[in-house]
Amino acid sequence: MIEIFNNLMDACFSLENFPNFFQASSSEMYGLNNKNILCESDDFIPNSPYAEGKHNIHKKIIELNANKGLNLKSGIMFNHESEYREQGYLFSKIIDSAIKIKNNQIF
Repeated sequence: MIEIFNNLMDACFSLENFPNFFQASSSEMYGLNNKNILCESDDFIPNSPYAEGKHNIHKKIIELNANKGLNLKSGIMFNHESEYREQGYLFSKIIDSAIKIKNNQIF
């Protein structure tokens, strides 16, 4: 994952062309944190290769912004699924259909 990011940054440096850049980081960088509310200053404890890769790019973006003054952004994305979502949302549809299939109610 970091290799792809480094390739993009190397191309920008060689061309001297720095577009606005947004990295979709992951809340998985926090690991199995039990806090209800998290913020950027909380400890990152990535516990999977995916989380580790996202964390490495997140740190690199902070470093490049500080050292080179680039316009790179890293947004930490959280899962928005909830038991309160209406049935029209994708995961609710999948779960509802799986239950119906299990109960031989459809197909």
